[in-house]
Amino acid sequence: MKLLRLSIAIALLCTAVFADAPQQITGRVIDQSSQKPVENAVFYIESTNQFVQSDANGTFKMNVLPGEYVAQIMRVGYETAVQTIAIRESASQP
Repeated sequence: MKLLRLSIAIALLCTAVFADAPQQITGRVIDQSSQKPVENAVFYIESTNQFVQSDANGTFKMNVLPGEYVAQIMRVGYETAVQTIAIRESASQP
């Protein structure tokens, strides 16, 4: 079974004023052996039941509240990847 590699770049938005403001997770799903993007992979956060699909470039975006989450990446024909991610509050602008 093929393996997925998840590249998560946690993009913290600097426009958050409130502590519980959503932050944006961005990431890219690629095939571990070919290094090619994986389209239509599902990025899923267990505790929130939120999910998004990767686009043709393997990228995805999702807004979540600050906290620690267990994320899964799933795609037919690939082994499911599981990773713990921590989303921090962004700094408020003066």
